[in-house]
Amino acid sequence: MKPQQLRDVVTWSVDYHASLAGEYHSLAAGTEDQRLKLILDYLATHEKEIEKGLRDYLQTAPPNVLGTWSRSGPSLPQPALLEDLKSCLCCTSVAEITDLAIKIHSNLGDMYDQLVQCAEMDGQRELLEALRDHESAETRRMVRDIGRFETC
Repeated sequence: MKPQQLRDVVTWSVDYHASLAGEYHSLAAGTEDQRLKLILDYLATHEKEIEKGLRDYLQTAPPNVLGTWSRSGPSLPQPALLEDLKSCLCCTSVAEITDLAIKIHSNLGDMYDQLVQCAEMDGQRELLEALRDHESAETRRMVRDIGRFETC
C-alpha cells in the first residue's frame, strides 16, 4: 500500500479491523471448544471497538490533518503482511490465536511507526503516534484480558 493521504491510512485501518472482527466471529461460530469460542468472541468485540473508534475519528478529525501527506508517501509492506496473517487464523488453540493476534497488532504498530518517521507536519505525526500508542495499549489490554480468561 502506498497511501496518498493520511485519510487513506485510517480508512484502511477501519476496514482491516472490521474484516478481522468478522474473521474472529466466523471462527467463534465454527468451534465447539467453549474456551476458544469465548476468546474468539472477545477478540471480535475488541476489533469492533477499535473499528468504531477509528470510524468516529474519521468523522470528527480535522480535514487539514486527514487530507495531508508527505510529498513522497512511503510504500508500506505491512498491509500485505497483515492480510497474510489474517488468512492464517484458525481454531487450533487459545495460545495460537493469542500469538497471531499479538503479531497482527504488533505489525499495525510497526506500520504506524514507519509512517511517523515520514510525517512532515506536527498534526500528522501526532495522529500517527497516537495510533501507534493505541495499538500498543490495545495489545497490552488484549493480552491481559485473554490471560484472565485462561485463569477462569
